[in-house]
Amino acid sequence: MQGVVSPDSKWIAYTSDESGGSNEVYVTSFPIRGPRWRISSAGGSLARWSRDGKELFYRALEGTLMVAQVRTVSHGLQFGPPAALFRVSEPSGMFAYPYDVSLDGRSVLALLPSKVAGETPSLNALVNWDAKPQP
Repeated sequence: MQGVVSPDSKWIAYTSDESGGSNEVYVTSFPIRGPRWRISSAGGSLARWSRDGKELFYRALEGTLMVAQVRTVSHGLQFGPPAALFRVSEPSGMFAYPYDVSLDGRSVLALLPSKVAGETPSLNALVNWDAKPQP
C-alpha cells in the first residue's frame, strides 16, 4: 500500500507487512517488478521521494521522520542507513501524509505532534516556507 513512484519513474517505494511483522518500507523496480530492498528496519510507512530521487523519506513506526540516501549503481539502487530527523504527527488517514519535501529537497514541511498531552491544539502557519533565503 501507499506506493509512490520515483521522480525518474523507474522505482516504487511502498509499505507492506510482507516480512510477517509490522509494516515496513520497501523499494522495487517499476513498472516491472525486479530486485527489492527493505529500507526501514523497525517499522515504517508513508514513503516519499525527494524531487531529485537522491533521498527517500518515511515515517518510522514510533513517529520519527527518517531519511535514507539513495544512489544509482550498476545493479540497481544502493541505500544509506536511515537517519532520524524529528518526530511528526500521526497521519489522519491511510494516505494522509503528515509531511512533504520541498522541491529543492532542502526543507521539510511537517505536522508536529503536540508537546503537552491534553493541550488544546493550535495551528501555526509558516508562510513562504519554500522561499529562498535573502542574503
